[in-house]
Amino acid sequence: MKRIFIMIFLFLFFTSSANLLGFSEPMHDVSQSGIDSMYQANQPKGTVFYSGITLPQGYYDDFQFNSTNGVSIMLISNSTVYVMISSQLPSSGNFNDVILHQQGRIVTERLNETGEFYLIVYNNVSSGTALISNLYIVGQKAPTGIADIGVQPQGNSLVPFIQNFTEAFGYVKLYSISAFNATPPNGTSRYGASLQLNTVIQVNTPSGSQQYWAQDVIGFNTREQTYYVEDNVWNFTSISSELNNNLIRGEGSVYLDGLQEYYAFGTSTYNYSLPLSLGLMDYVTSNSTSFTVHFGFTNSSGTFWYDNVTVLIPNDGSYMLVSGYNATGGGNAYDAELVFGGEGNGEFTQYLSLNATLDMFFLDGNHFFSPRYVTPFGLDTEESADDLNTYPVNGAWEVTTGKMTHIFLSQTSSLKSYFSTSIADANFGIPVNWIESGGEGPYFANLTLTSDGGSQSYLFLEPFPGNYSGIAQVNLASGNYTYTLTVTDGLGQSSSFTGHLIVNPDPKVEVQGENVTDAHVAVSEDAIASLGTPPYNYTWLVNGKVVGHGTSIVLNYSEGNYNVTAIVQDSLGFVTSFSKTVNVNPDPILNFIYQEDEVGIPVMEKVNVSEGTPPYTISWLFQGSTFQGSVFTLNGTKAGTFEITVKLTDSVGFTKVYNFTVNVKPHLILSVTHQETNSFLYTNHDASLQYSITGGVGNVTYYVYLNGEKIYQGSSPPTTLTLAQGENNVTVVAVDSLGARSVAEFTSYSSLQYLPFLIASIIAIAIVVAVVLRRRK
Repeated sequence: MKRIFIMIFLFLFFTSSANLLGFSEPMHDVSQSGIDSMYQANQPKGTVFYSGITLPQGYYDDFQFNSTNGVSIMLISNSTVYVMISSQLPSSGNFNDVILHQQGRIVTERLNETGEFYLIVYNNVSSGTALISNLYIVGQKAPTGIADIGVQPQGNSLVPFIQNFTEAFGYVKLYSISAFNATPPNGTSRYGASLQLNTVIQVNTPSGSQQYWAQDVIGFNTREQTYYVEDNVWNFTSISSELNNNLIRGEGSVYLDGLQEYYAFGTSTYNYSLPLSLGLMDYVTSNSTSFTVHFGFTNSSGTFWYDNVTVLIPNDGSYMLVSGYNATGGGNAYDAELVFGGEGNGEFTQYLSLNATLDMFFLDGNHFFSPRYVTPFGLDTEESADDLNTYPVNGAWEVTTGKMTHIFLSQTSSLKSYFSTSIADANFGIPVNWIESGGEGPYFANLTLTSDGGSQSYLFLEPFPGNYSGIAQVNLASGNYTYTLTVTDGLGQSSSFTGHLIVNPDPKVEVQGENVTDAHVAVSEDAIASLGTPPYNYTWLVNGKVVGHGTSIVLNYSEGNYNVTAIVQDSLGFVTSFSKTVNVNPDPILNFIYQEDEVGIPVMEKVNVSEGTPPYTISWLFQGSTFQGSVFTLNGTKAGTFEITVKLTDSVGFTKVYNFTVNVKPHLILSVTHQETNSFLYTNHDASLQYSITGGVGNVTYYVYLNGEKIYQGSSPPTTLTLAQGENNVTVVAVDSLGARSVAEFTSYSSLQYLPFLIASIIAIAIVVAVVLRRRK
């Protein structure tokens, strides 16, 4: 930001001092006027500032100016002077076409006409020499907002005053902003604009006073909707003052601007959307070897002290100063400003639109206060705006596009406020409904709470009027309290309220429901809130994502682990939560272990269950009868194909029904046929066997017994048996895989055959007889 620094010297020469002092005409033309201004500071666009004008008694001076859209004029003198505005240049003490006239030590006029005019200052009232310490001619092109210039109305006149403080605050609520400059200076945007909080710092050194200018500035790009914050420090001590880079400390650096040096540092850019609330603040501290200016700003994310600028100058004290009595050593006004202008580098810009609410106030020790009167223009910063106007609205200051019409502004309505609260939650805060209007911001609320445990006080600040509904961050123990709240505005007006406050214990919440479940099983989670201040609002999150609202929620999970959170907010806004982990198992799987059956033989039908959430409940349905357990005994009474229904339910309610088919075979029946054969000597010497199996299940094992003695065991029974002489009892036992038995028996007799023996005997006898007969011969 570029401070005013150029001084213009206007000298009028006279042939001798005797001629000047001896001139006794009560009025003088320009060629005979008194001593002109000692210097003119470089002013904002559209502003002319004169300082150090001396007028001996009986002399006048005139100043030509052009008014394109109206001008504001303010003059401060040590004695009463007569001020006129004329459309014609005075000639030989004749003042024609006087439009406005007024006399006083402090004179303000607003000229709303356009054209070329002359301001005439005439020292014809006081007996001595008049010293005009400050003369401002401010056009429409000016830094516009609110400024405290150290002058205020008193009765029908204006009086200067001095006010020092250590901290300044500027707040803005921005509803619309658009600016454009087709030919901006280097380093600025065509769409740039700024809001500046500017203060003069008085530094009392052993060798005399020095003045420094502190700027805390928000720079806007109104097209891109971005902003940054920048600070500047300038030396206002004299026209040629410097900043020694070796004697200044901070985040930034010292730069050269023409013949002047200044310190600067800026933040990165921020995006914004409208409406936008921002604040600027800076304060000064000092010790015997230096003073420090602390620069900060606030936005929706918080307060940020972004730079601390220390100037190493021995001093007896440093503070911010507003004074209407004189100017700084460099010829600048001792004012405090919160004004809109160009973005930087002395830019003048056109505001296409602006709708903003401003408030500026100061801190002196523990005392906050606001300017009682403000001007709609600043006097020190060079960045200017066109077609802006400021007007008071119900305790704040509105800045919009329009024609500037007044010089001094003040809040005219008295403070009106309302406060209510009745119930709160412990360790959370007090819900308040606080309305203030009129007076002048900021508004301070001093809240005193009294209970059996004693009293405690809290201070709250609202920069702007309006309805403040929210939570005052005052943490209290549960119980009953009496409160007293006193609201004081920036002008010192106050009003008080008393009442009773009930503080409830903080709300709590628990969640009831399953901690373990199966996939695709719908489960209900129930939140139970207590304490706090009903009614409650419930929000459910699963793994951080909102999935529902209300006291209960039905959830259907897939396999995995889930974090389930119930967030409860009571009617006062206190938020508490309860979280738990739900383990979701895969759905259970049932495997049927099938065993084939046969009539009359009981078999165990089994199922095997995995996954899911044990324990399991298993029921069997067979031919209209129900059985429980993982094992079912099947005892078929007739052969055929039958259906078994199995119902599986695990501990979380997962249910599935399975249908299986089982076969019941006929009972095992063994049939054995035999055929005996004879040998030469024996009858039924051998038996041929044929086996036949019907029914049964699985492999069959045969047991063959002959006369009670087991002669075979296996799956391939003998097909031939050799029988012993006499009675032979043959028993065959067949056993299937289920243990079913079937027995077949038969008896066979085996004996010698007598015919062969008879024939052999006859043959033998015949042989013997033949031998005997042969010998007899």
